[in-house]
Amino acid sequence: MDRLAKGLVVIILCSFLCFNAFAKGLFKDIPACLPPQMQACKGAAENKAPSIINSENKVTFENGHFAFEIQKSPVLSFQKIFSRYTQGECLNASSRIFLIWADDKLVDVNEFVIKNVTISKNGDSKKAEFLLDSKNAGLEVVLTVQIDKTPQARMELALKNETQNKNTVRVLFPYFENVLLGNAGDNYYYFPYKGGLTSNKPYELSSSYTAHTGSIQLVSVFNPKLGAGFFTRVEDNTGRPKTFVLTKKDKNGDEEIGTYKKLYGVFEEVSFKHTEIFPQTMGSVLGCYSYIYDAQPNQSVKLPAAVFGVHSGNFMYALEDYSKWMRTWFKHNRETPEWYKKVFYYPVAHDILGNTGWEKGFLKDGKIAIGELAKPYEHAIQLAYWGEHPKDDHLGDVREHSWYRYANPGDYNYEDEWGGLDALREDIAKAKRNGTRVTLYGATQYGTWLFSKVYQQHPDWAQLDKAGNEIHEYWWDLNDNKDRVRIVNMCGHVEEWQDWVANTNKRLVEETGTTGIYLDVMNQIPYCYNPKHKHDAHPAVAAEKILKKNLAAVCSANPEAVIECEDFCSDHLLQWTDSCWMKTFYQDLPLEFEQTFNLYDVSFVRFLIPDVKWTDFGPRWIYGSRRAFFNGIGYNISEVTNKSDPEESKQVTKEQRLDYLIRTCQLLKENADAFASMNCKPLVPTLPQYVYANYFGTDTKKIYTIYNKNDSEISGPVLSGQNGQNYHFVELLYDEEVSYDSVSDSVSLSISPWDVVCVAKLPKLLQIENKDGKIEVKIKRNVKDGVVKVLDSDDDGKNIADEYKLQKGKVVIDAGKYQNKRLIIKLFVNDYLTDERILN
Repeated sequence: MDRLAKGLVVIILCSFLCFNAFAKGLFKDIPACLPPQMQACKGAAENKAPSIINSENKVTFENGHFAFEIQKSPVLSFQKIFSRYTQGECLNASSRIFLIWADDKLVDVNEFVIKNVTISKNGDSKKAEFLLDSKNAGLEVVLTVQIDKTPQARMELALKNETQNKNTVRVLFPYFENVLLGNAGDNYYYFPYKGGLTSNKPYELSSSYTAHTGSIQLVSVFNPKLGAGFFTRVEDNTGRPKTFVLTKKDKNGDEEIGTYKKLYGVFEEVSFKHTEIFPQTMGSVLGCYSYIYDAQPNQSVKLPAAVFGVHSGNFMYALEDYSKWMRTWFKHNRETPEWYKKVFYYPVAHDILGNTGWEKGFLKDGKIAIGELAKPYEHAIQLAYWGEHPKDDHLGDVREHSWYRYANPGDYNYEDEWGGLDALREDIAKAKRNGTRVTLYGATQYGTWLFSKVYQQHPDWAQLDKAGNEIHEYWWDLNDNKDRVRIVNMCGHVEEWQDWVANTNKRLVEETGTTGIYLDVMNQIPYCYNPKHKHDAHPAVAAEKILKKNLAAVCSANPEAVIECEDFCSDHLLQWTDSCWMKTFYQDLPLEFEQTFNLYDVSFVRFLIPDVKWTDFGPRWIYGSRRAFFNGIGYNISEVTNKSDPEESKQVTKEQRLDYLIRTCQLLKENADAFASMNCKPLVPTLPQYVYANYFGTDTKKIYTIYNKNDSEISGPVLSGQNGQNYHFVELLYDEEVSYDSVSDSVSLSISPWDVVCVAKLPKLLQIENKDGKIEVKIKRNVKDGVVKVLDSDDDGKNIADEYKLQKGKVVIDAGKYQNKRLIIKLFVNDYLTDERILN
């Protein structure tokens, strides 16, 4: 069958001024954060073979990219790290290489004595091995440092317990202090919190891999004025917990700096509490704090390898290098179901009276009616709190409605007053027929109703704290009454509880016909101290088990069904979930947080792991709407107005905000083949200053989302190197042909201030002729069973089109019906946009 055998042609008619007048200039008074402008670095790599020289008091490593010295005494430390790209040092003082806490006491680095240094060679790489010993701590340490022709070095660290007692060890490795590239104020950083933070502000940051703050295993510092940077990462494919830290200071001595403690927290068991050991000099500290290692007598513990290096440009080299390593082990569970690739406009129906995400509520005349209330432009709706709502909450607190006062979480039964299971199943099917998928907030490892059958039958599954008390969650109750809680946490390590959760979600898919189960923060398993439980080595092991069980259970009920999580916690755990709701810049965080760390408006992890379906969860609309569009990801609608919004954004009405989301999400849906592609890259080169682009490609089309971060309109060449023969270029948001110059091989267009647009490079497949009162649309290739759709109003994502079937590869339309209209003609193949033409 011809590749275009099943196709669709859409003709959209609109008054030219309709959407353009509304949306162009929508953001002209709502500036976003500006990333720094990168300058060219003054140096370059040299053709120099790697070498290691072991002299009396230092070991010198060198290749064509950098050179560094490790001092052997009195303290093992980096003395110099010279970058050939900056032609300068990456340190402003010496840096210890690791720190060790044995039985919660910091081992003095002066206690370690170097017993031996050996140099070896393996092909193009050379390696130095340092053997150290601390008699007081009873530890032998082996540090290896390997260098080759690449701009990075690899370190490994092994510890041996030389005592006759078990030694509990925690290690800060890799550890770099006094990192400084040029002027401190010009030093920016990339930090692995959720989708990724970038800033140059002095800050103390901490993020725990496998907890809700977690992300990837990389930290980077770069100087845009010097055009180069420094990075370090950890190579651990086991998913083991660890905590990444970064502290940046712009001056020596006392300085007021921001702290993550104002913004978010991590589990006590993985938090880093030793920042007092950091130097008080200007510069940055980068490190990775290990989870506990129990070193048995005369046994060794080997830490994951650490890599550090230098590069030109910003941190993109470091991200690409991390991606190459990650792809050696990361195997996503499966191909994303086709229907789910097309989900971008994604509100949540939390409450029976509605909320700001889906204001209608999900009841009509006292019955579940989401199938009737949902609109076709709502690609999916998560129905939370759909279950049984008992009238008696056993605490004498009777209310008409509540998000959380129900037996669900708990037994996950259905509410008879709303029509029970039959009504819910029929309504989910009706919504699907009308174009909207309904997903359910399913069983999670967290809160369980205190009076549910599952808790009454299995109180032994409950999570206990260190004092032996059950962990009760009061935040589930809208009263926030800590003394009269209704929710208890179960322990995610208990295999019977894992099985119960997975089987319950399987039952929900089988009984209701839902094609999605939302697991909330299933990836984050809390610590439990119930002595009756068999706990895994660390909670991430339990998280992996419970994700695998839920994925297998849900898919066995329906292979098209998906599981979704909130806060992915680690790239490792993303292997067993279909989707993640990203909360990097959640609207409940202070506005300061987004304005400090959202310099690029890029969710970097989305580009590292495009195998997973990403949705921006509950963002602040003024930034999040453009960011989601720019990144080609879904938008989970929570509040579209926020009391902390800047004054300049308040002239944009609520209706305009929702209309913008509907339109951009429809564009994303029509091009979901590109936005779900593995062939994507952030921050590709552009020609104008303060204009940024992300790239998404398939075999037949190339798409660029372009962000104009200027306070005035730009007009002229934006992209180059397009090789545009046999192609043409269309801006898809405003549906305008874009100019291509074959001589300069550049694409030119105009973009309003602070606006995001979407340019597609499309094959020239549509031929259109308008004469004798007829519009004839021909397809250059054979397209069977195609349909021409005509809308004689704005292409706003809401309107329903007239349809004309293709006959022998063409459609003939009476032009009189669309007289004095501007036509947008689209060719679809397998529901995806393949070509578009504009006819005035």
